[in-house]
Amino acid sequence: MADPLAEEAPEVKSLLKWLQTFEIADCNQPLQLQDLSDGIVMSKILNEIEPLCFTDAWKSSMNANASQIWRLKVSNLKKLVTKMMDYYQDYLNFQPLSFEEPNINKIGEHCDPENLTQLLIMVLGCAVHCANKEEYIMKITSLEVDVQSVLMQCIKELQSCFQMPGAPLESPASVGPGESFVTSHISQLQEELRATSALKEQMAQKCHELDQQATILQDEKEVLLSENSALKERMKEFEGLEDAGGSQRLKDLKKQVEQLKEEVFKAETARDDYRAKVQLVEKENLETKARLVELQQAADEARLLKDELDVAREAADQAAKLEATIETYKKKLEEFSDLRRQLKLLEDKNIEYMQTNMELEEELKKSGSWKPQVEMYKKQVGELHQKLGDETKRADKVEFENRKLLEKLQAVTVEKERLVTVLGDMKENMEEMKFTQIQTVDNASPGPVAQRSASSGPNQLDLSVQELKEKVIRLEHENKLLKIKGTGDEEFAVLQAQVEDLTQRMSLEQAENRKANQRIMELENQVTEAQERLASSSQQDSNLSTSAKSLMSQLQTQVRDLGNELEEKSGQVETKEAQLTDMSQCFVLLHEWNSQFAAYRTKAGFPARCFGEEGLGDAGQGGKVPEVH
Repeated sequence: MADPLAEEAPEVKSLLKWLQTFEIADCNQPLQLQDLSDGIVMSKILNEIEPLCFTDAWKSSMNANASQIWRLKVSNLKKLVTKMMDYYQDYLNFQPLSFEEPNINKIGEHCDPENLTQLLIMVLGCAVHCANKEEYIMKITSLEVDVQSVLMQCIKELQSCFQMPGAPLESPASVGPGESFVTSHISQLQEELRATSALKEQMAQKCHELDQQATILQDEKEVLLSENSALKERMKEFEGLEDAGGSQRLKDLKKQVEQLKEEVFKAETARDDYRAKVQLVEKENLETKARLVELQQAADEARLLKDELDVAREAADQAAKLEATIETYKKKLEEFSDLRRQLKLLEDKNIEYMQTNMELEEELKKSGSWKPQVEMYKKQVGELHQKLGDETKRADKVEFENRKLLEKLQAVTVEKERLVTVLGDMKENMEEMKFTQIQTVDNASPGPVAQRSASSGPNQLDLSVQELKEKVIRLEHENKLLKIKGTGDEEFAVLQAQVEDLTQRMSLEQAENRKANQRIMELENQVTEAQERLASSSQQDSNLSTSAKSLMSQLQTQVRDLGNELEEKSGQVETKEAQLTDMSQCFVLLHEWNSQFAAYRTKAGFPARCFGEEGLGDAGQGGKVPEVH
């Protein structure tokens, strides 16, 4: 009587059918779970599967009389489980991941079907992974399709509990032996499917031929039956004849009838044979169709298993990629946390700076009342610079005229001395001396006028120079006062240096401008003298006139060049004056802002490092102050 648990559980039923493929099992008496609880049968099967590991000595160590004593059963099962685990780890190099050993106490005491099924699955795993695994896989493929599916599912469950050699932890189902088993099974099913299809075509062709033969024999039978009936009627007609010739004819007809009966019997016999063959072929055809349907289902299941295997591989690859992505995101999250903390600090600083900026803007609005006074001062400074330039030009002109008059005075003095000498020499001749005295009086008369003009010129020049000196001294005094006010502010050192540099450059430009004006005046004087000499000597020497003209043209060219240079210098002086004015304005504004900011900072009690190390006064260095080149 079969175990009801084996009938209910498909795994138990399939495993028992697989065990019957070994020579140990008795085909006449199917195995039951109670026959396996002592471990003797499984030890014999393992010895047949892998005799190098499960040796005869190990098999003989099993207690054969343990069927009635459950403690002896537990001892045998413990040896069995220990040896199989050693085989998995040492021989197959399988590392257990989530594998739980079966409870041998429940198997030995109560014959627990769940734990016994797990033990049988371990035996199945040893068979499909041993050295002769192809032989046992072929035995599995010879079983029914349902049994094959259950066994394959058991193998996959067992492989999922171990880490195969060379396989990643994430995909233990994609192991080489299981995959080779599925592939070989699929190829075998495809070969059987092709052979069955060819056999089906042959049987269909043969059935068609037999149908044609049966149709022909049926037609012949009908013809023979019609002839037989016709002959019977004729025989009845000739039975009434009494002549000898009719008797002979009757005998011949009877003989023909007998022959025809024999032929009909042979035809019926052949027909029955063909009918039996047709039925046999139809039966074989039906069996072939059923087998074809089973093979088609098995091929579909194998294809589904292969698809599941591919999906599992893709899932494993995708899992590895996702793990790498997760690690990357973790690193980015840590960096993002640091950036968030930095952003929080920057936001706090930004709020402080905004508050300070708003307060400074309010202070700047309050200081807007100084702008009209700055504009007025700027205008006054411009007017003073213009007056200073005019006075400088006038002083240069007066100085040049004074020098020119002094030169004329020296020339007149020399002429006077010469005339006195000539007068002493010419006393001998009265007539010539009278003419000479008249001429001397005429020449000496402009002397007092020149002296008067020369004396009046220096007085005016001294007055104008004195006024200019007073203005310059007054401006220098104001500049010194401004410097004294700004000496306590170290943040205006760069601005003060720029102002001094600009003032020095302006002084150099003014000196160059004065030199250029003096040079122009000298050249104009030379041109005038050259023209006078040219006019006086034009009648005496034409060559002298030509050289004088060339000299005059050269002098005119120099005058024009100096005039252009004077204009450029004047433009540069104006530019420098504008820059000096702007710098002065910036200096005043920054001084006022720095004073207000220092008062505000002292009033608010903020340390200097809250607003930077340099404070607001560094606008002279980092602000938009015009740079002097």
